[in-house]
Amino acid sequence: MSANSASRIQLGLRENWRQFTLLIIVNAFVGAMIGLERTVVPLIAK
Repeated sequence: MSANSASRIQLGLRENWRQFTLLIIVNAFVGAMIGLERTVVPLIAK
């Protein structure tokens, strides 16, 4: 990594709100799928 590309990295939520929003959306979908699996699979097993 060159010094020029390293100087363009910006940390913080304000600078990276798009990636942070995507992370929240992905986590919500994964949580929903796990919750659905935990409620539907036992009903199918009966």
